[in-house]
Amino acid sequence: MAAARTSPEPTSPEPRRDVSRGRIDKREAILDAAFTVFARQGYAQACVKEIAAEAGVAKPTVYNHLNDKATLFREAMVAAAERVVAEDLAAVEALAVPDDDLRARLEDAGHRLLQAHCRERSRALRRLLHAEGARFPEPLEVVRGRGAGRVTEALAGRLARLILAGRLRAADPETAAEQFLALLTGPMEARTAMGARAVPDDELRALTRAAVDTFLRAFGPETGDEAPGTLEARSAEARSTEARSTEAGSAAAR
Repeated sequence: MAAARTSPEPTSPEPRRDVSRGRIDKREAILDAAFTVFARQGYAQACVKEIAAEAGVAKPTVYNHLNDKATLFREAMVAAAERVVAEDLAAVEALAVPDDDLRARLEDAGHRLLQAHCRERSRALRRLLHAEGARFPEPLEVVRGRGAGRVTEALAGRLARLILAGRLRAADPETAAEQFLALLTGPMEARTAMGARAVPDDELRALTRAAVDTFLRAFGPETGDEAPGTLEARSAEARSTEARSTEAGSAAAR
């Protein structure tokens, strides 16, 4: 009697998801290494061979993921900007924590924003944007759109809630957000020597306190001397800004 034939067990193909994940991880490692080398050497002096060594991959692998040095620079700048923005947005979330002490909340958020602003990646990003902005205008536009715009919008949403709650003067939340960020970061280019100097934390705290003090003098709670209709109009602006911020947050979560 012939022995029953058994079908060989089907071999499981390597999951596509793992292959895709590995490719994404390698690309991210290359972009991170590229930003490190560009920040250290500048665009002109950096070479793809050095970037490959920094990433721990072969030089052809870099070209397989990113076509040339210029593309590598653009993509590395955008990736670095996304990480910087994520830190800024996390700092803005400090204003979401319930607290009766408005000044303390603003100082906490402001201090976190300045810490993010002064981290090495953020400083290196600004140095490269200043140095290479004429040769590569695209990253500058991307950083403005994805970076400053998103942070301002998120901060405006938080300030809009404080305005609606009567914690701040009725005002345009976007203007208030722009002013708050300007008070915080305005002095930093000189303090950091255009991003070349690390600023001690006690200096950051002093700058934050001064910024919050000036901000509250301009946007502190109402004194009742507004012209008729002004409060209602500005409260409507605050509600509109809060709604846009909530919609943007929901879209980002999706």
